[in-house]
Amino acid sequence: MFLHGIGLAWQRRSESEPERSELWFTQVNGPAVRVIFVLTCAIATLHGCTQASVDQGGISVLDSLEGTPRWIDTAPAAPVWSPDGEVIAWGTEDGLYVSPGKSSDPELLTTEISVAGRPAWSPDGRRLVFVDEIRSSLVVIDSASGHRTLELELASDRAKFPSIGTLTFGGPAWSPDGSQIAFNCWDGAGDELCVVRADGGNERQVTQIDPARSTSGAPEQEFSAAPANVGPASWSPDGSYLAVAAYPEQRGAASGVFIVDLERGSARRVSSLVPNSEILWFGDGDSLLFTASEKGRSDAWRCWLDSSVLENLTMGLESGAREPALAPDESQIAVSSRGKIIVQSLEGVVKAAMDSHHYGRFPAWKPNGDGLAFAAEPDVVRNFV
Repeated sequence: MFLHGIGLAWQRRSESEPERSELWFTQVNGPAVRVIFVLTCAIATLHGCTQASVDQGGISVLDSLEGTPRWIDTAPAAPVWSPDGEVIAWGTEDGLYVSPGKSSDPELLTTEISVAGRPAWSPDGRRLVFVDEIRSSLVVIDSASGHRTLELELASDRAKFPSIGTLTFGGPAWSPDGSQIAFNCWDGAGDELCVVRADGGNERQVTQIDPARSTSGAPEQEFSAAPANVGPASWSPDGSYLAVAAYPEQRGAASGVFIVDLERGSARRVSSLVPNSEILWFGDGDSLLFTASEKGRSDAWRCWLDSSVLENLTMGLESGAREPALAPDESQIAVSSRGKIIVQSLEGVVKAAMDSHHYGRFPAWKPNGDGLAFAAEPDVVRNFV
């Protein structure tokens, strides 16, 4: 089945010895700059030791493309900026964390025990929504106090079997006006897409992939898996449509990228490619951005909705791309490319590349477009060599 949220291995600092990390930052038409951090923590749990060790990774922030990344936490989770660009949120196995963009002091915002998936900020920045794996529920909290204002089971009322999902990429999404939330729900056979008002009212399932039918005469009450599962949704700029991916579990099942018309209750396929990332909308609502594999290589694709024409944006990158992020002015994208965070124009001109002993993932543009946040997972092979 296709699953919810984001699941990564979080590691805690366990060494009290001085640490040394090398980071390479390269700009187009300029020399590579080698930056060496010598990190010292007298005590393993010393609060405020903000530089991650070579073998631990974590979350880092690049305040400008000409600057040097700074580490803010050791959890290699996907960072998400608040709308005003002042706070970063991320989900971990301990719950939901937030940190002011200039601070090195992360705060656990969730007061109840939870395993938090990838969060999403409400457009006004006052609330956060995420999937709690422990309770298999959709949770909305106040972004200042951490108070839960909404908790909704992921399983629908008609689900005869409990959800068997665990956290992976993606997460719930707010409508542009903040009045609704789209999220992956469980109908007893597979992952579908549901929409609910931000106050918890008018919950409805907007996709339906019928379960596989048994040909062996098995009793109806036995579990029957859906032939495909629906992935995380992305709202169109005007809030009228949702872009989703269908992930086949059986040969011949629905697959690719679909546009769901919420008013008509219909969907149409715009691409046969199966995304391995979130789906993003361009501001004019005419095209989408996502990464997907074709012929054994993952690249960033722009999909034009009217014609279903696909444009490969990263064909010039030697190692392809994953996990794209569209700059606020839509003139460039940031991607993960074999452990590097690459910034390039839509025409393929590389503007900057960040490399380290970590595996860079999940780039996220600061809302004003000046900088990036990203996750860095330990790269076992490179560290060993």
